[in-house]
Amino acid sequence: MSKGTSVVDIDAHFIDHFDELWHYLDEDDPWRDRFRAGAEMDARKGNGQFFPKTVYNSDYEAIQRSGFESKEGILEDMDDLGIDKILLIGQQLVRLSNIEADDFRPIKYVRAYMRHLMQNIVDPDAGIYATLPIVQADPDWAVSMIEEYADDPGVVGAVMMSHAGEPPYGNHRYDPIYEACVKYDLPVLFHADFSSVDDFHYKGFGTNLETHSLGFIIANMCQLTSVVIQGVPERFPNLDIIFQEAGLFYIPMMMYRLDQEYLRNPDLAPLLDSLPSEYMKEFYFGTQPMEQVPDKKYFKYVIEMLGGPERLMWASDWPHPDYDEQSVITELPFLSSSEKEAILGGNAERVFSLN
Repeated sequence: MSKGTSVVDIDAHFIDHFDELWHYLDEDDPWRDRFRAGAEMDARKGNGQFFPKTVYNSDYEAIQRSGFESKEGILEDMDDLGIDKILLIGQQLVRLSNIEADDFRPIKYVRAYMRHLMQNIVDPDAGIYATLPIVQADPDWAVSMIEEYADDPGVVGAVMMSHAGEPPYGNHRYDPIYEACVKYDLPVLFHADFSSVDDFHYKGFGTNLETHSLGFIIANMCQLTSVVIQGVPERFPNLDIIFQEAGLFYIPMMMYRLDQEYLRNPDLAPLLDSLPSEYMKEFYFGTQPMEQVPDKKYFKYVIEMLGGPERLMWASDWPHPDYDEQSVITELPFLSSSEKEAILGGNAERVFSLN
């Protein structure tokens, strides 16, 4: 990297636990005792018993190999991995996205999580930043959280879990969230996730290899389709949109699939003034997980189709076992030094206004 260019990781998962979070609920909050009981169930092995559905979690012990549960551990890992600035996404957000009951669990969890994160973990001077979890089931409350944290220099984006959104995120019910993000200049990250074999939306798969392969991509494809076809980029032209944790090859496929459908039935997308692919070329995409390909020249074609290196941001997905190192970018022979620097840090510094 050139002097003055930072390495920025836009997707690292802070490992949050009930035994640290329940203290941050108000003493008179009736949910405090339930969270304290959740801490006893947690025992540092995941919080699944608290939630109505669990997700594939057999890699949890591998996650625990990292010290990504404390500020000190995060700084140590950043140093080991050569990362200057990092955007944290809470590990338990994947579980929150599976909550279907109309209750306060996501709200209470995010409230406690943000208080803990901002008091003990986030430190912009050290390069540690937060993304604000959005509880999509309650847009008004989500807006109140945006208003509470948007002026904090440690909060640089809002994250919405792709698996969670029903109706999908192009629906107008989410407009107050997008309006608030535009007002406070917060990019929106749509973060892919998935459920296990037993919870996968299409029944009958036999292994998590199958659902893990499909779930992330399907989650992002669904939300991307809704966001584009329902005209979110037209309604909110100043909103920075990032899709992440589903690799890269699905993106051009979706571009030209949506173009094909749009050209056949343009009246079904009345808000669009351009082809769907043209809007998608204005989005940003996290790189992880970079696909395993027989020849790296295939990445050249994909990156060209999705809009060029300026649309990409490196993401590690640390401390998950399938994390990507910086070498997935630095070893691409067709990229110039400046293009590699942009993907590894420059694009993220610009979009997230990282000083």
